[in-house]
Amino acid sequence: ESYRCLAHKYNHNPTIQESSFQGVINPLNDCYEKSKSNVIQIKEKHVDVWQDRIVCILSFQSRIALDNLTLQSVCEEPSTVTTKSVIAVFREDGQSLYPEATDHLEPEETGFAILIVPTSLVTLATSETVHINMSVKASQGCSTVDSIELSTQTLASKLDKPQNPGTKFLVDILAVFSVGVQEIVKISSDLGNLAEFEKVLEECGLEKSVNRFGYHCWKKEHMLFGSAIIYKRKSPQELSARLYALNYSTLGLVVKLLQKSKLPCDTKISLFKS
Repeated sequence: ESYRCLAHKYNHNPTIQESSFQGVINPLNDCYEKSKSNVIQIKEKHVDVWQDRIVCILSFQSRIALDNLTLQSVCEEPSTVTTKSVIAVFREDGQSLYPEATDHLEPEETGFAILIVPTSLVTLATSETVHINMSVKASQGCSTVDSIELSTQTLASKLDKPQNPGTKFLVDILAVFSVGVQEIVKISSDLGNLAEFEKVLEECGLEKSVNRFGYHCWKKEHMLFGSAIIYKRKSPQELSARLYALNYSTLGLVVKLLQKSKLPCDTKISLFKS
């Protein structure tokens, strides 16, 4: 299932102006009353910037299963920009982990509510700071309302703020997943094997990711910036891979570099058919 097939799982939300702010926040308050039993607990919040988009992430958990998950957001300052939101979890596939859009969460599973905002919301704002109120909603209840403050200064300092490497990588891969594109491909060879696949990735400029997240390139000066490959081996001659990139031009470049690499001469890279 390609990224394009997942498009229907995203919510496109026109940002609410202040004139209608109270009409939207009241349902959030009603939802807050339902959340007193701690149905949904917000664990952490992060802000990241990728190109011209701001990515706000809330990690959350619940002791019970949740259905029909959505992210509600309200901008306190007057604005007419359109935002995009998605709920994601990390799935396990063999020895690899990858992000996936969902509207369901199992008990004690960690979910991620992701809000994508254009940087113009901050750069063109009439006030020095912009406040966004966010709440995770499900059929079983809601989280408390969490506020994120954005400004040109805080965004710049956020990029330099030290973070735990593991946490930072999770934020980065979720950001690329939510703002970019992805495709699932099969890489195979009949005449040779793919034993040197990791070495080829490193020669292309990618570096090994934390845990089980394959390889990635977060170097802004590199032509593959914002790309990642999460894969699993099916046999010495075949593997399936999820390719992530900020756009299809970069994703196509990743494929071209693999085709021109030192992989066996008959190596085929084809879109995965479920």
